[in-house]
Amino acid sequence: DDHGVVCELARNKSVLFAWGIGSTQEHANRLVDALGLAREAMLSSSSASRQATATAAMPPLSSANFSMTPRAAFFARKERIPLEQAVGRVSAESLAPYPPGIPLVLPGETLTADMLDALKAFARQGGAISGASDPSMCTVRVLL
Repeated sequence: DDHGVVCELARNKSVLFAWGIGSTQEHANRLVDALGLAREAMLSSSSASRQATATAAMPPLSSANFSMTPRAAFFARKERIPLEQAVGRVSAESLAPYPPGIPLVLPGETLTADMLDALKAFARQGGAISGASDPSMCTVRVLL
């Protein structure tokens, strides 16, 4: 904000700046200057305060196993359960780790341990789960 630059979304390993048709070269210059100052500030801080957390790698997942179409799942009866009890249940939510924002789970898809582990790790490390009714990923909505 000190440089007239507003970050749209900030996470522990990424930042997103909005850029549009009205953006100018002056806007780009301010962004570059602000990023340079932020880099200098980070490098001058003590190494203890700069400990980076490991990025949760998305594991290779098996092909999708849909129990019903996403549309049918949208209209089905749902309940919220602890994530640990969700393996084998059918998701009522679209769950997309952001960034990049590509759904890992769609409504109607059977949840696997690999999927849930990846989502928990991503959320634990500060990533956003777009579409999650519980951003902490402690619970998930499933079909009855």
